[in-house]
Parts: sequence; C-alpha cells; structure tokens
Amino acid sequence: MARQIKPQENNGGIRIRFTYRGHRHNLGLPGLHWANPEHRAIAWAIAAQITSDVSRGTLGPLESYRHQEQPAAPAPMEPLEVWDSWVDSLGLPAYTLAGHYRTTRRALERGDLFDPGLSPATWNRRRKLVARAYSWANQENPWAHLKPRKKPRAPVEVFKPRELRAILAAIQEHHGHYWNFVRFLMASGCRFGEAAGVLGRNIDLEAATVTVSTSVRRNIQTNRQELRRGTKTETVRVLESPGLMEILEAQGIPEDLGAPVFTTVRGCLIRRSRFRKAVWVPALESAGVPYRRLHILRHTALSMALVQGLTVPEVAYLAGHRDSSMVLRTYGHILERPGLPAIAPWDL
Repeated sequence: MARQIKPQENNGGIRIRFTYRGHRHNLGLPGLHWANPEHRAIAWAIAAQITSDVSRGTLGPLESYRHQEQPAAPAPMEPLEVWDSWVDSLGLPAYTLAGHYRTTRRALERGDLFDPGLSPATWNRRRKLVARAYSWANQENPWAHLKPRKKPRAPVEVFKPRELRAILAAIQEHHGHYWNFVRFLMASGCRFGEAAGVLGRNIDLEAATVTVSTSVRRNIQTNRQELRRGTKTETVRVLESPGLMEILEAQGIPEDLGAPVFTTVRGCLIRRSRFRKAVWVPALESAGVPYRRLHILRHTALSMALVQGLTVPEVAYLAGHRDSSMVLRTYGHILERPGLPAIAPWDL
C-alpha cells in the first residue's frame, strides 16, 4: 500500500510533493492558501486522490489534479432586465413591439404588472409572456405562483333579422354613404378591417367572387390607418355569392383596381373607432336596437350559415379561421342539439 501523500505549506501557498516509480513529482496548487481552512481541506482531498491512484498504479497527468475554480454564478437579473433581454432576443418588428410588449414593459416599470383590476385576457397574456421570459433567462419566475384567470364565456347574442332590417333602414336614412358597407358586413361575415380593405382587384364579377386577402389596420406607432396585405390570421379566402356581387356593384368598383371599394365620405380609409362613434351607435339608437359591438355582425352572419346547414369546417373557412375549433367554441351553443329517441316509457 502506498504511503499517504500529504499537502505542504509553500510560502503561504500549498503544494503536494511525492515520489512515483522513482520520479519526484511536485504539484503546485495556485489559488489555494495554507492559512485558509477550506483551501487546506481541498488540498487534502487532492492528496487523498493522488494517494489512491499511486496505490493502484493509475496516476494521471498532474494537471488533472489541480483545483479547478468554479466560475461564479451570474447575478440574477432584475425583472425589467430579464424582460428587455428576452424581447431583444426575439427580433420582433416595431409594429409588434408597440402592442402588448410595450404595455407589459410599462407595467413592469410601474410595478403593477398583475394589478387585480386587470381583465382575465390581459392577466393571462402577461402571465404567459413573463413565464417565457424567465424560462429563456433560466431564472426563477417570481410570478410562477399566479394562476390563470377564467373568463366566463357568455353565448354570443346575435342580431335578429328584424333588428338587421331596422339597422339598415336607419343607416340608409341618416348615413346613406355607408349603407352598402354595412350590408357587406352583414352578408359576408368579414371582420371590419377585411371589409374596409376590399380592393377593386379582389372582385371578379363574372365568377361572382370576392377574395379576402387585404385589411385595414391602425398602425399603433403612427396612429394612422394603413392598408396592409394579409388578414388577421394570414389566410386568404374566396367568397362566392351573387348577393355580395349585387352589393359591390351597387357600391361601384373603383377605376383604380388597387383602391379600396369602401371609403369614408372624403375618400379615406374607414377607421373603426370613428365609424362606431359617428355611424354605428347613432344608427342603433335610431333603430331602437340594444347596443352590440360591430363585430356581432360577423357573428350573426356565421351563425346564420350554421343554422342554414353549412358544416363547421365550411363556416371556419368563411370566417378565415385556420381550423374549426374557434367555430365550435364560439358558436357551439347554436348548433342543432340531438333530440331524444321517440320512445315513451310505456312502450317498453
């Protein structure tokens, strides 16, 4: 059995000297100091390992026994630093950054990221974003204990046919310029921005089709309306309907096929917020119809399509959804429910 090898003090430092197979070896341990008990304990552990290897005849290169300093763990980042570093890594366009990412950062600065008064949608969105940021930073998420909030989904209250007729009559009487635009919203099931973004070149009168591939959206940075290629879900769909063609022909297709079919009185892109305030709300009041959002016109058209027998995948296509799940979640309550078999207990 090999004699126990011991560490030695060397001018305040520590070294290990021993003989192996007739050769004298001297292993210095830089960074370790004899006066430090923890350093001496490390040196004794190294010496014990060398003693064992010498005994078995498996001594390795001396460098392999040196004490390796463990790199200090990086200091944890502050929440705002985690957020900024993660967002920078995403390389998002300025338009996207100006939305939820900007408002979330402002909430972090104010210290009210998860204010109790937040809506369930905003609460859950921030919770997911922050979780992704801390996962990317490989740090413990201080908000991991927060639970998602559930928002009760109320059935969509669509317009009744008599209400639609009353709204159209009020629009025609007081806001005749937008009559065809509202008719198009009612008949197509398009989103507001998609309807406002229909261009002359999107219309094929011979085939009686209109292609939904562009939309009007507000640029959050400039607060201006912009016509952009693509829809909310980045889908392109073709709607075939003689009724839509009648509406579009009545409106008149612009000579410039790259221009929108529906515009404001001054020929500008239609802004949803202004249209709601100046046209939609007064029309409902005039028609005696309880207020509902403009988007309910879309729900109404798609609900009617389901009632008239179109399948869920067909309605999903008309709506511009990538799959049928959204249709089932939103309109499942109006789908025909199965009835009980026509068997009475007394017949059994």
